[in-house]
Amino acid sequence: MGKAKPISPDEINIELPDFVIEAVNSLIKKKYRGGEFSFTAKEVIAEGRKSVYPEAKKDWYGEKWMDFEKVFEEYGWDVTYEAPSYGDSDFESYYKFRKK
Repeated sequence: MGKAKPISPDEINIELPDFVIEAVNSLIKKKYRGGEFSFTAKEVIAEGRKSVYPEAKKDWYGEKWMDFEKVFEEYGWDVTYEAPSYGDSDFESYYKFRKK
């Protein structure tokens, strides 16, 4: 083996634009009442696109901005992402939050 070494999961630093974190924070404030709550991926994008930042209009999935679970887990949340199964067209993906 040469000098290069595989990266560990702990070395991955997810960097999200402020407007993504602000969008999720806004939804948390609207939905949290002490227990488990959820919101859809569409809600996150819609909330974020209200931002004054022009970048907020980009493709949120292509930019990997929807991968925010780990960031919020570092701040005391258990976050689960639920996505539709193959062929399940009437299911909307959502994020489930719960205080750790």
